[in-house]
Amino acid sequence: MGIQIPLCAYFGRLSDKAGRPKLLIVSLLCSSVALTILTVNNSLLLLYVIRLMLGFSLAIFYPVSSALTADSAPPERMVRVLGLYSVFWGIPLAIGPILSGYLMDYFQSFAETFLLGAIVTLSAYPIIASISRRRHMDKEANLPSRENPRVTETPRADEFQKSILLWAFTVAAFYGIMSGVIGNIFPVYSVIIGFSKTVTGLFSTISHVMSILLFLVLGRLSERTTKLNLCILGAAFCVASVMVSLTRDFMPMAFSIAMVGLGTAIIYPTSRAAVLELSPAKRGSYIGIYDSTVMGGMSAGSLLGGAFAGYIVLEAPYYFISTTAVIVVLFLMLFARKRHKHAR
Repeated sequence: MGIQIPLCAYFGRLSDKAGRPKLLIVSLLCSSVALTILTVNNSLLLLYVIRLMLGFSLAIFYPVSSALTADSAPPERMVRVLGLYSVFWGIPLAIGPILSGYLMDYFQSFAETFLLGAIVTLSAYPIIASISRRRHMDKEANLPSRENPRVTETPRADEFQKSILLWAFTVAAFYGIMSGVIGNIFPVYSVIIGFSKTVTGLFSTISHVMSILLFLVLGRLSERTTKLNLCILGAAFCVASVMVSLTRDFMPMAFSIAMVGLGTAIIYPTSRAAVLELSPAKRGSYIGIYDSTVMGGMSAGSLLGGAFAGYIVLEAPYYFISTTAVIVVLFLMLFARKRHKHAR
């Protein structure tokens, strides 16, 4: 994750100049090579190298795939498109752990799982290569000429754009912190307080399933209200994370995790859509900075959550993220109020 923080911003900006499909092909090839090496790896040093390769690959993939998706989406449907994009993220996240666990139990080895991952990753290469060729042909067909010069878009560098970036990056940092605590600290906490590994995995499945269901209707919600209001709603759902620290019963805890899943499912694609809509000319640069902010938040959430649990009490990380959610809700509400007054 550490290598992704600076590189997401770099590769996002590079995609605006070098072309997004080409970078995605590099990402896919790098991931496939790393997963293939894992099938025969027996060295700790080589494992670190592989982790660096995968971090490098994901630093390309996250911002560039989002920017490429947004390139084909009309602005009025950006949230709907990114919601569907997130569905295709969520389904593998829900299926992958179960499938890989089954393969490891069946073969009594990690090698087959990593090999399957390499094959599946590499299978996307023809699709991306086809997109690259089609975009290249479209670019050649639309080359500017003296008779028909192409109008170059000038990105809006006004206060309105800056205000959107401010609240969207704030939400990105909050999403990263939530993901760092819930994704990395909560599974350990769940086992410590007595839940089995199966139930701990079920909590994760509940969160992903709720996210997928929300992604499917997010486009309709975005047509009824603003993206800022949706992010306020999403952050408000995340306040329910405080219930994790107040109970050790399954149902209340599952409800809390489900609410967090709904909240993050709202704020992630919605805030990304707000950033991606701003300027097609700088789309990769903006979403790269966004993803770097998310990664930084995840690192901070993991470190702070672990420190709070280790040096204060086990429940402290969930008091921390619920308090952070309240602060973010108040900040976004104040921001929305100021913008409303300014509009009037």
